[in-house]
Amino acid sequence: MKKIVQIYESNFRDAAASLRRMADDIESGLYGEVQGVAVVLDGGAIEVFGFGKKLEPEHTALLLQAGALKLTRMFLDCQDA
Repeated sequence: MKKIVQIYESNFRDAAASLRRMADDIESGLYGEVQGVAVVLDGGAIEVFGFGKKLEPEHTALLLQAGALKLTRMFLDCQDA
């Protein structure tokens, strides 16, 4: 049985507020020692950003692929339920 966890009380539809909250959570240590962050923005054109300690473009690409794989697995797990 899958466990549903509320990540934030705020509305994720407010992208700027959500990013600020996530930055606060990173600074507070909620996610442990964060080595890198990858962000994709859709503002009419797709923009990709990578942030972190020694984060090179290939690391950003790997983070994005790992995130896509995790989302796909979550989606497939929900389909099985």
